[in-house]
Amino acid sequence: MMGKERGKQRVEVIGIHRATRKSSRKLAAQFDCGKTQIENILKRRREILEEYEHRAPPGRKRKRATGNEDLNQLCWEWFGEMTARRVPVSGSMLQAEARRLAAELGHADFKASNGWLDSFRKRHGIAFGGAGAAAAARERGEGEPARDPSQGWTDWLPAALESYSTRDIYSLGEAGLYYRARQSGVGGDWECGGGERAGDRLTVMLCASLAGDKERPVVVGRSAEPRCFRNIGVGSLPVDYHGNRTSWLTSQVFEDYLRRFDRRLGGQSRQALLFLRNAPSHPDLRLKNLKLVFFPPNATSALQPMDQGIIRSLKLRYREKQLNRVARELDGERSAVSKGTTVLEAVYWISQSWADVDPGLITECFSKAGFPVPDTSEVALDHGVGVASEHQAPVALEDLCGRVFGCGVQELVDLDKDLATCNNNIDLDGTVSELTRTQGQPHSEEEESGSDRESEHPPATSQAASLKAVWPHVEALKDFCLTLGHADVLELMMRVEAKLCEKHGQNVARESALVGKQ
Repeated sequence: MMGKERGKQRVEVIGIHRATRKSSRKLAAQFDCGKTQIENILKRRREILEEYEHRAPPGRKRKRATGNEDLNQLCWEWFGEMTARRVPVSGSMLQAEARRLAAELGHADFKASNGWLDSFRKRHGIAFGGAGAAAAARERGEGEPARDPSQGWTDWLPAALESYSTRDIYSLGEAGLYYRARQSGVGGDWECGGGERAGDRLTVMLCASLAGDKERPVVVGRSAEPRCFRNIGVGSLPVDYHGNRTSWLTSQVFEDYLRRFDRRLGGQSRQALLFLRNAPSHPDLRLKNLKLVFFPPNATSALQPMDQGIIRSLKLRYREKQLNRVARELDGERSAVSKGTTVLEAVYWISQSWADVDPGLITECFSKAGFPVPDTSEVALDHGVGVASEHQAPVALEDLCGRVFGCGVQELVDLDKDLATCNNNIDLDGTVSELTRTQGQPHSEEEESGSDRESEHPPATSQAASLKAVWPHVEALKDFCLTLGHADVLELMMRVEAKLCEKHGQNVARESALVGKQ
């Protein structure tokens, strides 16, 4: 990886890694370089892509530290929050806020000069006077296909979508998820207000097109690098994983995601629309290939396709995997649920559950939200699984849920439906420490190791016994992958484990049905 082509090769490494999930070792062999060099490139991928996007010299080395990185980051987060709340920001306002933050940080020599302002503006692509104006224009519907204010959203929508293919019309939404869902919480207090439940939650961001295409999920946990990941790098996971103290989606994570999405669309010579709700974590970005369209205030629940059954379908499939796993741990006996589910397992279950969501269901949810669905071969409206049938859990799963948790599957799925996914109450005039805390700095360690397993009980049949004999080998193989960092093999093992747990759950349900008939 030498010479003038080095910058382009770095971008190529990042692109191949995202597309194929190849390990660092395989990429090193492909590009004839060291594994450590590949790992460093993947760690710095955001910086490398930003430099490449702004046409920095290919051979340019890592940016020299200015000494004001903490201040610049706080200023950028403040600007993002102000923009998300449609507050017009001028250059002088930003300079004044920068001076205030600098004083609290103890940067006595910082002057927030015009030179600093110009450098900050260029670094982040800011056009002052445009943020507030853009937000106001968004409220009036300007900058979008013309719409008559007297017409409803669904009357305006067909004209807005006219020039876009169904594969270029996207919806994005987030959901909170109690990934452990312990038995003691069912019917109890599931509020996440900093108590013991705070460490049990994740935020999941999903994006899918009208045609049923699904983008890679984003998962935000409480720890930036949970101990359970061990030697599996965050870049090798089947989701885009981030960590902060609150497990909330932040404007920075959101912006990074959209800019990568925009670059990918540009590489495919595509123009796309992205529909989403107004939220503090959703700054109104002006991108080259991706146009953001925000749902009208107080109408998201009816107009957002994600809320018509897409998120619920993912949660139903996640709970199914969770129940099958719990049934295996308890071996069909109702008792307290283990705290053994780790963030790593939750990440793989989320990825698998999202992959299992039917594309036809996604299209049907767009239709239910008022999006016109063309009757062409490009879109299959019904793949045999409709919104209604997708929400009905199998009888065996209902029985399993009742025995393990003492409630129905729908109640289990709805446990976290009102869980916040971002901070809606950030004090923009707060101190540096408050701004830093609300923006969710990464937590240094995972909240609970979750490594203990419930003791297993003697099986009721020889088939159950044969399955039980497999579990130690599955755990040993997973431990092998974690120790040596084999992320690709670990993903396969997670799927094998999920399928075996499913079989075990079916066996337990079958045995219970036979006992009930006696």
